Parts: sequence; structure tokens; C-alpha cells
Amino acid sequence: MATGCDASHTYTLSGSHEVSLLTRTASGSAVATTTVPVREDACLTASALNPVYFEENSSALDVNARGFLQENVWRIFSCPGQAVEIFGYADRSERLPEALSTARARAVMRYYTNLGIPEERLRTKGNGVVGTPGSGMARWQYRYAETVLSNVDSVR
Repeated sequence: MATGCDASHTYTLSGSHEVSLLTRTASGSAVATTTVPVREDACLTASALNPVYFEENSSALDVNARGFLQENVWRIFSCPGQAVEIFGYADRSERLPEALSTARARAVMRYYTNLGIPEERLRTKGNGVVGTPGSGMARWQYRYAETVLSNVDSVR
């Protein structure tokens, strides 16, 4: 409930909320009611976006990877107050995995900057070797880069 010419209300719970506006004048009063959807602000907390996967010993973004990153761009633009952290990974069997993990993170960064995301919002880090695929495991699962939105204060 709020009163005054510039009344406002902040909801603490997401969901559908009924809103009524009561106006009073010298000649009477009127009520208008509607339902408004309230969603949780996804920008308030850190969240992982779509990861992208790479061919062995490569940091090139294929068409599938670019599609997943394109989906991330809308979310990044929707949360302008958050930093974008990009972490690259490699598996132990790849050539120069430390350098490759950094190259993968930077490839994602270049893609984002080409789509208009300011470079000063982006942080990259090659996290090196994640692991070695065991028998029956998919080799690509360790060759990836992930994008994380985080509060600017929490960025290292």
C-alpha cells in the first residue's frame, strides 16, 4: 500500500500481484484493478550462462558455439551493472593446455566485443587443465569456456 501523487511499491516476492489504484476527487472516487507479474531480478546474483565447447587443440568458435554465445548476449546487455567473467578450460591430453585454456577464454571475449559488449566489462582467465576423460567419457566435456555474470564488487 502506498499513498500520494507519486506512490510506488516494491515487491519482495515474485509472482502475480493484484494492483488497485484508488483515486479520489471532489466529485467522487474510482478504483482500477489489474494484475502485474513480478519476476526475481536475475541481475542481483551471480549466474552462469551458456558454456561453449571446442574441438581438440582448438580455440575456434564453431557455428554452434556462436549460437550459444549469441543467447548469452541478451542476458549480458540486460544486466549492465554486472561484470562478465569468462573462464577457459582444456583437458590434459591437449597440446599446451594452459595456453589453450586462455586462448579459449579470449576467443569468447572477442566474440562478445564484436557484438558490442564493452571490453572493460569483460574479464578472462585460463583455468588450465580440468581433467582427463576416462573410459567411456566424452572428450569434449573438458574443452570448454564458461561465462559468468557477477557483481562488479566480487570480481577479482
